[in-house]
Amino acid sequence: MFFLFRNSQMFVFFLSGIVFFSFLRIFLNCVLLFRGIIFLLDIINMLFILLVLSIFFASPVLTSRNVNYDYQLYEDLMYFYNKNVRPVKNSTQPLDVKFGASLIRIIDVKIVKSFTEKIKKYLILSTIV
Repeated sequence: MFFLFRNSQMFVFFLSGIVFFSFLRIFLNCVLLFRGIIFLLDIINMLFILLVLSIFFASPVLTSRNVNYDYQLYEDLMYFYNKNVRPVKNSTQPLDVKFGASLIRIIDVKIVKSFTEKIKKYLILSTIV
């Protein structure tokens, strides 16, 4: 039944409502039994069952809201994340981190073209002089 609720707060609210109405029902049953009114006892039991069923089937409607599921997934995954924990066996030893980068390709570099043209002009001018 927990899958019907979006978060644990709604589930706890639902359970607290069930417990409250259960105690209310038991109290009213005791009062009505002492008075000897059995017909009202059956009506109260039927109303309690209808209340529980209506809460059970209305809970997806009540909990459905416009949720960004990416954000919700991120929050669920990072809920118990501790930023102070380091991934080492012994926390007193330093952690070696290796980082590398490489050039995959150069798409277009206009500076290189203009620089080579200037070098060619300079070489041509220097040979003439």
